[in-house]
Amino acid sequence: MIITISGTPGAGDTTATDMLGEELGYKVIKIGEMCRKLAKEKELEIEQLWKKQEEEPEELRKFNREIDQKQKKKMKKKEKIVINGKLSAYHVQNADLKIFLTADIEERAKRILMRKKIGRKKYAEKVDNKEETKKKLEPEEMEKQVEKIKKRERKETKHWEKIYGYNYIKDREKYDMVIDTTNKKPSEVINQIKERIKEIKNEWNQRNNSNR
Repeated sequence: MIITISGTPGAGDTTATDMLGEELGYKVIKIGEMCRKLAKEKELEIEQLWKKQEEEPEELRKFNREIDQKQKKKMKKKEKIVINGKLSAYHVQNADLKIFLTADIEERAKRILMRKKIGRKKYAEKVDNKEETKKKLEPEEMEKQVEKIKKRERKETKHWEKIYGYNYIKDREKYDMVIDTTNKKPSEVINQIKERIKEIKNEWNQRNNSNR
């Protein structure tokens, strides 16, 4: 089974990808990591690469083509995969389950800031166990992060619409599941996804039995 997980910044798509891959024993592919690795090969920080591509649109197209090719190459080697990427639902046409995660922007801002302070995995564990963190967030800090998210979303969607004519946030007909994670623990999100996987596999079995 091939599963793609996309999401707005801070919605929990990377955490969900890691958790689901671990629980299912599936290979995990993260497009964000591929981007950073490719930027490093070009001896650039990822922020420098984005800035360069803003100034040279053809460089943006070339970079995205490289990512697409690397993604497809990895896909050929494995059948049990969870792919995390903003555009994976668009690029991986043969995925069996395409998931999109979203959440209120204030909640997403809080998560991003807390992950920076104590780490992604540790924060997810605390949320799952309903533990309080000692780190506190200032209103000004939250406000800046909300604006940072909005700016990032505008930049990403503008770039990718220019290349693919696809908006990963608005064009939700590509997804089989859309989950609002605002008030959900990471484990609750994973359980919801696993239930859908179970339904899909049952549908496959019924189809195979009826064809015998």
